[in-house]
Amino acid sequence: MIDARTPATSAEPERTARAARIAFLVASVVLVMFAAALPSGWYDALPRNTNLPPRPFDGMMLLRMTFLVQALVFAALAVTGWKPAPERHSLRAAPSSSPQGNDDVSSNHAVAILAFIIAVAIVFRVYRLGSDLWLDEIATVGTYAARPLAEVYAAYLSPGNHLLNSLLLKISVAVFGESEWSVRLPAVAFGVATIPAMYWAARLAMSRAASLGAALLLAVSYHHIFFSQNARGYSGHLFFTLVSSALLASALRRDRLSKWVAYVLSMTLGFAVLMTTAFTLGAHVIVGAIALASRWRDGISLRPLAMRLGIAFAAAGFFAFQVYAVSIPDVIAIYPTIYAVQGSGYVLFSREFATELIRGLSAGFAVGIVVLPFVAAAAGGFIILIRRNWALASSLALVVALTVAFLLIRGQSIAPRLLLSGLPLAILSCLATVDAAALLLARRGVVSRFRARALTFGVAAGLSAASLLALPRYYSAPKQPYRSAIRYVEVQRRSGDDVVVVYPAVGGFRYYLPREGVNDTRAYHFVTDASDYDSALRSLAADKGLLVTTLFRVLHSASPELTQRIDQDWVAVTVFRGTLGGGGMTIWRRRGASRAKAAETERSRDDG
Repeated sequence: MIDARTPATSAEPERTARAARIAFLVASVVLVMFAAALPSGWYDALPRNTNLPPRPFDGMMLLRMTFLVQALVFAALAVTGWKPAPERHSLRAAPSSSPQGNDDVSSNHAVAILAFIIAVAIVFRVYRLGSDLWLDEIATVGTYAARPLAEVYAAYLSPGNHLLNSLLLKISVAVFGESEWSVRLPAVAFGVATIPAMYWAARLAMSRAASLGAALLLAVSYHHIFFSQNARGYSGHLFFTLVSSALLASALRRDRLSKWVAYVLSMTLGFAVLMTTAFTLGAHVIVGAIALASRWRDGISLRPLAMRLGIAFAAAGFFAFQVYAVSIPDVIAIYPTIYAVQGSGYVLFSREFATELIRGLSAGFAVGIVVLPFVAAAAGGFIILIRRNWALASSLALVVALTVAFLLIRGQSIAPRLLLSGLPLAILSCLATVDAAALLLARRGVVSRFRARALTFGVAAGLSAASLLALPRYYSAPKQPYRSAIRYVEVQRRSGDDVVVVYPAVGGFRYYLPREGVNDTRAYHFVTDASDYDSALRSLAADKGLLVTTLFRVLHSASPELTQRIDQDWVAVTVFRGTLGGGGMTIWRRRGASRAKAAETERSRDDG
């Protein structure tokens, strides 16, 4: 007997295709109408740095054009009804994770342990979240927290506008009020979200035990906690770099539309956090090219995968362009100034860069010698990671390589924070070494496979303990101790001292003085260059006065003459430590005043 429902069932795909075409057509019309209706007055009224040249073109027109391009794409889909051909071949060069069996941690136990690790990560990222903001955080708050959302989105006033972070910061401040913890809340959220993302990415190449170890190492990582408590876009950038790289590796292994859509979304949001996500996209394009070459070598049709990669990369790039379309004219004007001076970064092959890199790495472990085996394990483990999932390993490595190569070609300096994307790669590579070594012991009968898994997690726990021991020193001081410096100079200036605050300490002092109850700032002289310095000295009584500096290297790059005169005229009397490299606050006295103060102290001792 013929089922009467058969014709309806066979017609279902046609109805679905027709509905999709109608939806595409409606979307095309809506986009055209939206582009035509976009007002221009708000764009012309956007605040803009006065020292910038005129805009080379109209950003609002650029935004309209992006919507028209989208409308054309939807119209083409409505007319042609095109959809990608099915993908029947997984990429053999992107294998699944390492062999697993009953010896691994069970799924339920893994979920419970991961939940505990996430809870630990939250605690370490929330603890002392209210410590002093540092210079760049203060600049972000001062520039964007009080502005309307439209201005935060469209007014590219400085490269410090990490767009998505600035928007979320604005919302957080509006909801919770302005405080140190509220402006850092978006960074904390991205930092915590990276922990389960790390576990998921690790599962593409390792056992559950090793993946849990990787998540634990990241949860207690000094460096990741530092950037998770930094009201900037770096923790968000790291999150989206890791997620998008893992999504690409996963999609290459097993084709799913949801993975490609999620990849485009994560890349778009990554661009919204930091424009340097362009290096992530570049890394993925290279990985895609290698994947296609692997297929060509194996005699597999390139078209299905090439179409997917092309659409995904083009969509990610287009949406990123659309996000910044309005501000691109100002971006073009501002970008050449980023890292153009050495004070904002380091020359790659220099002693300064090596010293700062070693200092940064050593800060992550209380026992500095632990750095050496960690780095060695990561170096060797990268080869193992390549063999287990080359797409994931190559993506993360190429992000760092392209960033460094671009800055070198441009002749720009390198800031260590730009290499943060290498942190998950280092952890994954280190755990790959540990995991492989433990499995080798199991194969040779030294330990059981279950104990090998336990050994893997145990080594990760040991490395995590070494990282934990470094955290008390991190928590003992803010990134820049503005409050402590202000309290000190307020006590000292009761004896008649005026205070000279030198760039780049100026912004922080202006921000924190009223928050410390100092409303009368007539005794404070804010200096940004040599002429300001001369004017301030003329206002000081002979042998009187205090001077405050921070980030002395940045000051020296901006004004070598001023730093030389400070060294000649003043002597450092105390330093308040900060966890930011060079971020301590140094308090100086005029050389004559310093000697007089010492003599007075000596007389007081004699009288006592």
